[in-house]
Amino acid sequence: FIIGNGFDLWHNLPTNYKDFYQQYREYLDQIEHYFPNGLQEEELWSDFENVLGKFDESILIDENDFMDFSGDDFPTQQMYGLEDAVENFSNDTIQSITKSFTTWINSINLERSVEQMTFPDTAKFINFNYTSTLQQLYKIPVEHVYHIHGNVGQAKPLIFGHTEAVTQAMAEEDSYYTVAINNGRRVLEVLRKPVADIIRDKLNPLLESCATDISVITVIGHSLNKIDLPYFSRIADQFPNAHWQCFSYSLIEATAHRTILGQIGIPIENLSIGTYKQLVQQYPLKRAVDFP
Repeated sequence: FIIGNGFDLWHNLPTNYKDFYQQYREYLDQIEHYFPNGLQEEELWSDFENVLGKFDESILIDENDFMDFSGDDFPTQQMYGLEDAVENFSNDTIQSITKSFTTWINSINLERSVEQMTFPDTAKFINFNYTSTLQQLYKIPVEHVYHIHGNVGQAKPLIFGHTEAVTQAMAEEDSYYTVAINNGRRVLEVLRKPVADIIRDKLNPLLESCATDISVITVIGHSLNKIDLPYFSRIADQFPNAHWQCFSYSLIEATAHRTILGQIGIPIENLSIGTYKQLVQQYPLKRAVDFP
């Protein structure tokens, strides 16, 4: 099973980006102008992660640039002041975004959530969520759940962010801003999701240790966004004959997801889609579940 944020939303957990935005609106609005695409409430998680890759260090530099070249002497102190100001702001931004996100995700409460389906006893999970819904609510053994981007309560930092390449500014004869530019781009470097590294160092060993006879891969509530799609491509390559079933909130979403999975090479004949209603019919709970 591959689990996405839609799974937690289905269990009435407040894990939408808008929930995070509402809690940290004041701070996000304060730094929004450094991100040309904005950090508005309506953004999806994948959109938020993409926006993190649009941080514009030139805006920050312009706000702190008081260098005066009109005199005979080079404004050394002003240059160092600019570099320090940009570095301090970048570090504060990284720390604030990371701490806010981690604090928020750790505050998600599962007390009012109830089971919606039954998982097979032999099921194994790749979980894109940070929550422990599977372990706490469904009593899935910890060793059967792999949180690909980390999970609540662990010592290691949670992994989130954009996937854009980040380049270092090179020193030029006529440029006095190289250090300041690179200090600003540290935001881009740290708030980056290293997908290729995760696939190489974590996902590949996991997949290679799995049984070779996996016949069914079930996706529940994942948006199949561009940032995470390389993971799906790698899984599809590992199990070329597996049948994929993708369950989404609505049939419109499910249809779009079928197209995306087809584009990464999964044969249409090996792919079926459905809504959560069909999911529950396939993996029924002992009690009845009402659907609107």
